[in-house]
Parts: sequence; structure tokens; C-alpha cells
Amino acid sequence: MRRIMILLFVLGLPAPGAAAAQWHVDQSAAAGGDGSAGAPFQTINAVRDVLQTGDTVWIYDGVYHETVDFWHVPEGVGGRTVISAAPGHQPVIEGDGSRDFAFQAGETPGMTFWGLTVRDTDGTAFHFYYADDGEVLECRTDNVSGAVSFYFSSRGLVYLSDLYGGISGKQSDGTVIEASRVHHSQAEGITLHADSRNLRYLNNVVHDNHSVNIYIDSASNVIVDGNLVFMTDTPPQEMAGIQLADESYDNVTEPKLQNIVITNNVLVNNDYGIVFWDGHFPGESAMRNVTIANNTIVNNLRLAIVWDPGPHQDTVIRNNIFAADGLSGAELLLNAKSVDGVVLDHNLWYLPGVSEYINWGGGELFDHAGWVATSGQGEGDVLADPDFVGAWDLTADAYRLAAGSPAIDTGAPVVGLDIDFDRAGRPAGDGYEIGAFEHGASPNPDGGVPALPDAGDLPPDGDADAAGCGCQGTPGHPNAGALLPPLLLPLLLLVGRRRRRD
Repeated sequence: MRRIMILLFVLGLPAPGAAAAQWHVDQSAAAGGDGSAGAPFQTINAVRDVLQTGDTVWIYDGVYHETVDFWHVPEGVGGRTVISAAPGHQPVIEGDGSRDFAFQAGETPGMTFWGLTVRDTDGTAFHFYYADDGEVLECRTDNVSGAVSFYFSSRGLVYLSDLYGGISGKQSDGTVIEASRVHHSQAEGITLHADSRNLRYLNNVVHDNHSVNIYIDSASNVIVDGNLVFMTDTPPQEMAGIQLADESYDNVTEPKLQNIVITNNVLVNNDYGIVFWDGHFPGESAMRNVTIANNTIVNNLRLAIVWDPGPHQDTVIRNNIFAADGLSGAELLLNAKSVDGVVLDHNLWYLPGVSEYINWGGGELFDHAGWVATSGQGEGDVLADPDFVGAWDLTADAYRLAAGSPAIDTGAPVVGLDIDFDRAGRPAGDGYEIGAFEHGASPNPDGGVPALPDAGDLPPDGDADAAGCGCQGTPGHPNAGALLPPLLLPLLLLVGRRRRRD
């Protein structure tokens, strides 16, 4: 019976005994429609009077000046409630300014927003409030105050979306941000904070956000893997690519930061690459069980990595490329304001023209040899030009390792890390590489993700017809013209999420 139910779902058919409805919204339809395919509603808000959980809403072309609050959607047959672009259509929603969101899932779990463009609104495009299992799939936002928020909402998913404005949230558990572009937020790019936990930020392009591109704030059990993080122009002062911190909130009165994994990321042209800030709990907040491994941290204006004092423990910094080309203005690569509880080994260091690029303990500057002699750190380090295949620009591909790179086979194993930026297996040769890319490795066919936009492939801002993450070509997307049923993608995503979380 279970197999029959899954097959019916894939085919877009209701299960035996189910009566899930399909509603249609078309701005150009005649007034007085009943929401059927032959007589669509004219507004999305008209659906609210009839919508039940498990229903699907198809929205046709048009610019909808509406704010839509899906608050306490009545219980129907259950399962996902899908608000989607109709096949072959690209509806645009512009909030009417009556609320601080364009769409809200309020105390209604299991809502999916799929294939929609939200633009030109002062609020958040997609707001989940006490609404678990919410999804934003293949959506686009432009000129909004915030893209997606998960407030007291767990197990969310943002996938294959192009989002102007940040992704935020409070007390979110198990949320995944994957294969999306997040940019031009007036605050942080991605930040699920205030005792959020079990988070995954995977394979995103995060760039040109105002203060921090990826902010891990008062959060625990977080994996940040395979992201390209950069600023296009001269980064603002104090701007970080990835920042860890503990800020206080009404529900946070002590440090929460712990169990953080930062791997396989490429960080370019931020002010700082990776930062730990002691936030609102100086002397108490610390890096506790933090792994920073196999990242490529290049041409960040001020520093590659810096951390504030704290009772750090069980923190490992391994197999990273810390480099600047001598033209970026960087004068330091490392500033460690306290020295206990952190182990550094098998990293590659390169800063031509500067000999003393390590500040150890907040005082004297050291060259690498002096630092090793003083600290006992630096086992297996490499001091050389990493020899990338391309110019040091804002694309990820530029930082693949050329044949003969000193970063090849000179790294060390990292527990649990057996893939690289491309999801290819590690190791591929006689040893592990340093940096985000494993030279000569082939992508894992079972673990691959859709191709991400590189800097040169990003669509122009404001172009609502461009899909920043290649969304239009995704099998099953309503606008792809594919033969797969429109609801196949959520099923595939569900299976993929379950596999990744095992």
C-alpha cells in the first residue's frame, strides 16, 4: 500500500479516499470565478476562503499586488500545501504594504512555495511563523527587505532559489539552505540564530550582503559546506565571509555556540575570511568543538582568519589555504587573540612580500618559522604559492589546483570529511589535498547537487525572467516544460534530504 501511495503522489493523483483540491488563480480571468481551471480566482487571497492543508494552488502569469497570510489553514487531507507557479507561467508578487511580508505561513506546517517571484516589497518575501516543514523551492526575490524567515519554525528548506535579501530565523531546528544564491541583504546573508540548531548551509553562492555573508550566531550543530562566499567590490570594514558568535536574546542568556563544521568553502574578497567574535558573552563564549577544514580563503582584505579570546576547546583548523596575492592589501593571515584549545596543522600559507603574517596571542608578530617555534603549531604546513588553475577572481573554478600544486597530497585526514567542493570523493590520489578542491577527483553520482552559478553566470539584478540557479531547466519545474509531473520535485527533495541527514 505504501508503494501505491508514493506512486500516486509522483503522478500527481490523490490517494484513495483523499479529496485534495487544485485551485487556480489568474489575474486576467473573469470576475466571480470559483477557483477551478475553467473559472480561476482573480486574486491569491481569494484562495484563503477555500484552501485546506494538502491542496495545491496554481498561479498564472501576472503581477499580483497582494499580501497573503496563510494563517491557520484548515485541516484537509493532510500532506503538503503547495503554492506554485502554474506550468509555463512566471507570476510576480508585489506585496501591497499592509503587512511586513508578502507571503506568510502562520501556524500552518508543511507549506511549499514553488517557482514564484516576489519583488518590490518592504517586508519579507516568505515568512514562516510557528510553521514547521516549510519550503521555498526555485523561487526568486528582488528588491525586498528580507527573502525568507523561519521564526520558531523547524525543518525548513530553501532550495535552488535566487534570493535578493537575507535568510533569517530564530529557534529553528533542522533547517537546510541548499544550492541557492543569497545576496544584497541589508543585514546578514544567512543567519538562523537565537538557539537555532542542527542547521545545514550547503552549496550556496552567498555574496554582497551588508555585514556578514554567513553568520552562525548562538547556534549549535551547524554544517557550512561547499559555499562560494564573496564581495564584488571593496568590502565594508568589519565585513566577514563567515562569522561565529554568541549574541544574547530573550531566550539566550548564556553561550550556545558549539559543534560547528566549516568545510570545503571558497571565501574571496571579504574584509575578513572567517571570524570568531565573543559577542555578548566575553570570557564565556568560545569555539567549542569547531572544525575549520579544507577551505580556500583567498584575498580577503584584512585577514584570512581571526578569533577573539575565549575558553576555546576541541577546535581544529586543518587543510586550509590561507593566501593573498600581495595586491589585496592584506598584511596578516592569522590573528589569534588567545592560543589555547585550538590546533592548526597542514595548512598552506602564502602572502608574498610579507614575512610576519601571524599574530599569535594578540601581541608579537611572527613569521611562520618563529610561530612554529613559539607555539608548537603548524605540523605539516606548506609555505608556497598554491598554484591555482585560474586568475584570483570571484569564481570558484579559479581556485582548483593545477597539476603540480604544492597543496596536492599534502593534507591530512579530517574525520567525517570524504567529499570536496564539487561533492567529489576525498582522497583521489596518494593523499588528501589542502583547500576546497580535491585534484583529479570525480563527482559522486549519488551525492551531486545542481550546478551553481559562478560569479560570471549570475543574472543581472532586477531581471525577473532570469533564474539565478539554473532553476528553469530543473526537471519537474513548472516552467521547464518537462514531462515529469509538477509535484515530483518535492518528493525527490524529500528523499534527498532524508539521505543527507542520515
